[in-house]
Amino acid sequence: MLKFSTYHRKDIDLAVIWFSPRTYVNWDTSTICTVQRPTITLEKLDRLPLELTQQICLQLDIATLLSFRQVNGRLWKIVNTLYEYRVVTTNASNALCALLQIGSASRVTY
Repeated sequence: MLKFSTYHRKDIDLAVIWFSPRTYVNWDTSTICTVQRPTITLEKLDRLPLELTQQICLQLDIATLLSFRQVNGRLWKIVNTLYEYRVVTTNASNALCALLQIGSASRVTY
């Protein structure tokens, strides 16, 4: 027979980054990733093939990409369909919030 006991170590809570789900539950309606999509045309950038535009997006840092996605509807759709963007916003919301809160999002790419 195996007997054991556990307890909650309070120092673990201090070492882990955690944000309330209310912080990121609606990424599209938050102030970081607003859904407002102005109808600005980007002339030459709009003529680029989808694959090339996606590669450009993946080279941008997180803060710039979040701003870039607000430029017009086409870019908003392109960024939202990026696999990397969807995975990070779905599975690593706490890490993304932490990067944005401490101002390091401009140093990290998707």
